[in-house]
Amino acid sequence: MLSFVIIPYVVPAIALKSAQAEIKDLKRELAALKEKHLEAEQVISDLCEEFRKQEISAAQKIADASAEIERLQKELKGLAETATEVIETWEKFKKPE
Repeated sequence: MLSFVIIPYVVPAIALKSAQAEIKDLKRELAALKEKHLEAEQVISDLCEEFRKQEISAAQKIADASAEIERLQKELKGLAETATEVIETWEKFKKPE
């Protein structure tokens, strides 16, 4: 009968130690998860920054290409006008008078 009296006091103490150990383990696990979360946030931030830089770079390349196309179109128009003038002049000289 004496063992019944001791057991109720032993079990809560063991349960308390077990719960404290579990809490300690969970706190360690939580700290590790928080660290992983911070690392993931940093990776996401870095990727967003890299994406932004690439987006700016792509926009600049598009702007440069558009400017080059416009320049070439003007040059082509000038060459076409010159060619038309040359053809008209040639036609004038070619005609017998």
